[in-house]
Amino acid sequence: MISKPDDLPSDLVSALAALQAEREARLRAEAVAASARAELSDNEALIAHLELRIEKLKRELYGQRSERTARLLEQLELELEELVTTASEDELAAQAAAAKTQNVRPFMRKRAVRKPWPDDIERERVVIEAPTACACCGGSRLAKIGEDVNRTLEEIRRMAVERVREGEVPSAVIASYGFCRTTIYKWLRLAKRGGRNRDPLRSRKATGRPTKLTGKQARQVFGWINGKDPRQYGFDFGLWTRRIVAELIADRFAVELSLASVGKLLADLGLTPQKPLTRAYERDPAAIEAWKRTTYPRLTARAKRAGAEIYFWDESGFRADAVQGTTWAVRGRTPMVAVPGNRQSISAASAINTKGAFWFATYKGGMSAELFVAMLKHLMHRRSKPLYLVLDSLPAHKAKMVRDYVEATNGKLELHFLPGYAPELNPDELVWSYVKRTGTAKRPLASGELLQDRIEADLLAVQANRPLVRSFFKAPSVAYITD
Repeated sequence: MISKPDDLPSDLVSALAALQAEREARLRAEAVAASARAELSDNEALIAHLELRIEKLKRELYGQRSERTARLLEQLELELEELVTTASEDELAAQAAAAKTQNVRPFMRKRAVRKPWPDDIERERVVIEAPTACACCGGSRLAKIGEDVNRTLEEIRRMAVERVREGEVPSAVIASYGFCRTTIYKWLRLAKRGGRNRDPLRSRKATGRPTKLTGKQARQVFGWINGKDPRQYGFDFGLWTRRIVAELIADRFAVELSLASVGKLLADLGLTPQKPLTRAYERDPAAIEAWKRTTYPRLTARAKRAGAEIYFWDESGFRADAVQGTTWAVRGRTPMVAVPGNRQSISAASAINTKGAFWFATYKGGMSAELFVAMLKHLMHRRSKPLYLVLDSLPAHKAKMVRDYVEATNGKLELHFLPGYAPELNPDELVWSYVKRTGTAKRPLASGELLQDRIEADLLAVQANRPLVRSFFKAPSVAYITD
């Protein structure tokens, strides 16, 4: 059996009163502790505020001394914000703790309060007219004050020196303009050493902080980037970025530049961020140049002698959920375009010539030799003139079945293949670019609409617009065709 302590009350009423007194004492202690924490946080925030003001006053008094001082001010401002936030939270906690007691006054932080204007003092609006002439010399040149600060300071320097030369006391002259007493002696020394052909009192443009790179080094940076690839300098990324340029400058010149400084340097050099065109490294520039200057002109001459027509052939694929181009939206909020959930796809082949003729066919899946032969038969149906077809080197285009069919036409059909990895030589590529840019990319499929129907309608519209087809041959990349 456990015996009761002697200090506990024997009856229930006394026990409840003791518990209530203990609870009030605990709440009172918590409220006092919370108020003490809030007062401590408020004092810390006040100290940080005073430190920040001292540093700012030193900066105003002695000028901008170094970048370290600016960073110190930023650090103090961030620290002050954190302390003020903590002080506000502790103040709310102290007020909440004090509300649970009856004899603890809640802690209130001291805040700057603008005193009201006394009621016994009358207010009167006074408008002071801007001076049009100097009160000392009566000159009207001071009317330029406010238009150009540098020009105004230049005029003040000239007038102050002139007044001293006329016999006025230097200290009285400089005091009339509100400058430091020693400033006038600096102006007088400059005017005395200036000579006849110089104007030492004239305002000059501030040079600012000198650049870390010389003009020669900046031109070297331009040479690194213009037409070059970062991988040529040992980087594993194929696109120029400000960070890569900064690393290359640090490696070659031992100069550290921030990303903002690199961006300004590139802008000063006339370089802008652009989306690059892609070119396969397997391209043969010599073969491409030979096609433009020799192979195709000979083909044109042969076709003219034989009375044949030259068509350019190409294939492409379409998807219902593809969105091309750009649209406008609020900065930082990517817009959303509703597209069909079912991923319809369709392929198409077409052939065009310089006179505006356009032939096309749609199909599903990839191109095969059997399908290509079937399309060639459809293209050659009821054709009276020979046809020279220019196309790329897709394996299906060079299959044995295709060669056998071409030989069976007895010279009425010839296939001529473009150089490898040079799609820009084919004007039919521009047809697909136009259809994808203006078709489903601008107006997505409606509910229940088939992609094949939409593509065929778009291609029929191109077929009916012969001037549009002829315009594809005016692109710079295919100008060799009509030259």
